[in-house]
Amino acid sequence: MLNTLGIIAEYNPFHNGHALHINKSKMLTGAQDVIIVMSGNFVQRGEPAIFDKYVRAKMALLNGADIVLELPIYCACASSYYFALGAVKIMNATGIVDCICFGSESGDIAELESLSRMLNIETCEFKRGLKYFLSQGMSYPSARARSAKRLGYDLRDDKSNNLLGIEYLRALHDTDSQMKSFTIKRQNTEHDSLVTEGNMATALLLRNMIKQGEINEVQRYVPLTVYELIKKNAKKVVQLNYFSDIIQYIIKNSTSEKLSRILDINEGLE
Repeated sequence: MLNTLGIIAEYNPFHNGHALHINKSKMLTGAQDVIIVMSGNFVQRGEPAIFDKYVRAKMALLNGADIVLELPIYCACASSYYFALGAVKIMNATGIVDCICFGSESGDIAELESLSRMLNIETCEFKRGLKYFLSQGMSYPSARARSAKRLGYDLRDDKSNNLLGIEYLRALHDTDSQMKSFTIKRQNTEHDSLVTEGNMATALLLRNMIKQGEINEVQRYVPLTVYELIKKNAKKVVQLNYFSDIIQYIIKNSTSEKLSRILDINEGLE
């Protein structure tokens, strides 16, 4: 029996789907304890989380998590591979996490492991295809998916949970991790959908409701403990436009050389 389960999350905010994932993951793995590695105050794509990391960690602790560890900002805001790598390294470093379980559109761990191995190898043929499709103006995820398709692999760039799961598997391989991997098929609402199904809604839809002050509407889609925290912290909601003035100030008062030293500022972006 596996003892400690690791889950990588943002919980922005925590909702019924997250609670279901924790419970199903424990059942699937037989794990007794749950460690969450969670983004801090900023999440993927560099946006501020709607509530600070302490509020979101409390949401998790009240709904099945035993420990919440912070994913550093330079990983939390990085591309999906480095997001995954940072989280997996933290779990490895605990020395007690036996397995990880993530949600995916596929629900087929063997299929996802096959795709992760293909991406880790990156044959010359794959690289040629990737370079060609990038030269045609495609985004990196789309070019990668098209190149993989040429080799007979269905790497759908519109299946965000699959893609992130593949990066978790790559990170497990690249760190020689002994953790076992599991996946649970994502049910009901699609990632970033603005449509509700039963008592399920996406984090994106819930953020929109909270920002618009529709706090009562949120209650159906989150555990009661989370709803109470949302009500309590409704006036502490953080939005990206709150940072507009300070971002403009920094840009206008920085030289190109100074900006180029910021992580991920490259290829002339400065």
